[in-house]
Amino acid sequence: MLGVVGLHPERALGLNSVMMSTGFTSGAVLGGVLTDLMSWRWAFLVNVPIAPAAAVAVAPFVLTDTSPRDRTRLDLPGAALVASGLLALVYGATRLGEQGVRDRWAIGSLVAAALLVAWPGPLSGLGRRRPASPRRRAGRAMAGAVRKDRC
Repeated sequence: MLGVVGLHPERALGLNSVMMSTGFTSGAVLGGVLTDLMSWRWAFLVNVPIAPAAAVAVAPFVLTDTSPRDRTRLDLPGAALVASGLLALVYGATRLGEQGVRDRWAIGSLVAAALLVAWPGPLSGLGRRRPASPRRRAGRAMAGAVRKDRC
């Protein structure tokens, strides 16, 4: 947001609060009108045409061509472990509500969820290499700038 308004944080915060309050107010009003005129199901169906239109409108601004050195690899094992952990969490909570605390599957699922969600790094092999972070990239760029100045 600072890129839009320049170096004026007060203006950025003011614009942010105006947009959020407008969204909250208009969303509540339009949601009420939609459910009153149609049905509550339309609150879910109205997003179906809006999401692809927004994706097409925003894609040229968001999808920019980057050089290969700026790209980072996706952590597919880590994503699979976190998704499995969330699935185990939902399953364990649902089963716990139905069967009670003495259900071994519920407790086992919750323990597995805690391990998979809270501790995916060592399980997926992230501990072997440092993930790319903006701070590391900025440090490399700054070191290159310092070296160029000394020459």
